Amino acid sequence: MNGVSTFFAFLSLFALLLIPVGLIRPRWLKLKTRVSGFFACLYAFAAFAGIGMLLDPETGPAEALVMLVGVGVWHMLVVGWCMAFRKVSDPKFQAAKNERINNVTDKVIAATNRSHAKFDRFVQNKIDDLQQKTETKKERRPASKFPSQETINSDKLAEFEESLTTIWAGSTKTIEFTYEKPFERGRSRRRVDVEELMYDAKGRIILRGHCHERGDERTFREDRILTKIKCGSKRYDFDEWCEELLGVDLYEVVPVR
Repeated sequence: MNGVSTFFAFLSLFALLLIPVGLIRPRWLKLKTRVSGFFACLYAFAAFAGIGMLLDPETGPAEALVMLVGVGVWHMLVVGWCMAFRKVSDPKFQAAKNERINNVTDKVIAATNRSHAKFDRFVQNKIDDLQQKTETKKERRPASKFPSQETINSDKLAEFEESLTTIWAGSTKTIEFTYEKPFERGRSRRRVDVEELMYDAKGRIILRGHCHERGDERTFREDRILTKIKCGSKRYDFDEWCEELLGVDLYEVVPVR
């Protein structure tokens, strides 16, 4: 190693020692950023070392060329990584990326909504077809030869009312009594404005009048009345109430009593 190559070797060593300075205090080297300080010191080291190796007769230009190529490749890798990192951290890049993600998301949501709408239309069409077929079958179905339960009940009620015989009709004071429910267990207190007194073929006495609890006209059988008839502040037996307030003697009027 001659004196010139030794000089450049010292310069390369000095440049290598300045790399920490370029990373920590780039302003001391009149540079703005730490990256520029690092690369400036690195390139100075490579240049001085390469020149020293070229001037040294023991090494020759081949070793210097290999070292310079290696430093250049390493530089390209570092610069590429820095550019990629800078691009990723750039707000514009992030905004473009988010916009692409939002576009893809909107397309997926729109496709899903179209699929749901298509499925809903398919289901609704099937329901409409089924309802139409059901209505067609009902129209084609022959009328039943047997009367409905509602018709039977109304016929029985009309027949029952026709069998009743009225023995008194008019208006009285509101009476109150406890009545046994005909089709279910239990009893209830009723207040009734009596309008008609009747009996059926079996001699059972029936009251017809407006029931305050039901808000409608109802009929009551005398044998289901469990307590005395309360009229005002007085209480009467049923026969007594008929005789004193209605003027009807049930034993004379009703053939079967």
